Amino acid sequence: MTAAVLAGALIIPAAPAAAHGSDPGVRTVLDTVEPQLLGVTMQVAASVTAQLVVANPNPTELSVLDDGGQPFLRIGADGVLANLASPSWYLSNSPNGDATVPPDAQPGAPPRWARVSAEAAWGWFDHRLHPAPRGVPRATRHAHKTTTLGEWTIPFDFGGMPVTASGRVIYEPERGAVTARLRGPARPFRGVAVQLAPGRVPALFLSNRGSEAVVVLGRDGEPFARVGPDGVEVNRHSPTWADNARAQGQDLTVAASIVDPGAPPEWAAVTSAPSYSWLEFRGSYARDRPPRRVLDGHETAVLREWSVPIERGGRRVKVRGETIWKPAG
Repeated sequence: MTAAVLAGALIIPAAPAAAHGSDPGVRTVLDTVEPQLLGVTMQVAASVTAQLVVANPNPTELSVLDDGGQPFLRIGADGVLANLASPSWYLSNSPNGDATVPPDAQPGAPPRWARVSAEAAWGWFDHRLHPAPRGVPRATRHAHKTTTLGEWTIPFDFGGMPVTASGRVIYEPERGAVTARLRGPARPFRGVAVQLAPGRVPALFLSNRGSEAVVVLGRDGEPFARVGPDGVEVNRHSPTWADNARAQGQDLTVAASIVDPGAPPEWAAVTSAPSYSWLEFRGSYARDRPPRRVLDGHETAVLREWSVPIERGGRRVKVRGETIWKPAG
């Protein structure tokens, strides 16, 4: 994502305005995975919209199936493969489900597999998780109680064994909001400034008016972005870069190389401005709701602390933040 400084204002990457589930009272919950698979974890994460995240360290791959029973993702110990012939692959990288699908990607077409990640985990915007883009009925809001709006199921295949994840889309009266705040330092190096735009997934903005480039490290300690006086480069192997590309609805087979934090950086220029902004998923809160003790406390509470390491000239500084719960009213 690129950013520019305009009259000193903070320009941040915008979350998709029409993303499914944008009503803060609507959320997606995972109820069951049948049968349970040893070593496999699955959760619904709150991203720019509901996202399914699966980790499978087993040598047996877990295939994600579309509504026609065709696989579009394979997740296993050797990494993640995407079926480039499946429309679901492209749509699952778009928070709104409105990605451009190549003409040669058709339902039922022979699979064309490409490795997209060296990690044994993947998160995607599976639009079976999302309610139809409609408002919550007025009667439901006035009832002031948790209400099921719809149900969902997603089929998988694990070495020939059918697996099903199922859950619900519910409305729950809002009692507050998850957001974030910057704890500092706001000026980690001479000529460098950091700002935060709060939200469930906060955004960070870094400008560098110094003479040396600043390197931002990603969630796995890999170089993620390099912000210098002559512009910004991103590491196309970085999982943090891939998370941001996916949040923008980009086709990762084009926007990024294989996601591999251990690979040597592959730098690509993104802007000539000496500033950059990105969604900082280290500051997001994956759980659908805070613990009950926080909800019942009726006070602002810190849910988690997080940090983003940045380096310049051999010196490292951690930009720190807090993810907090702010009660309504």
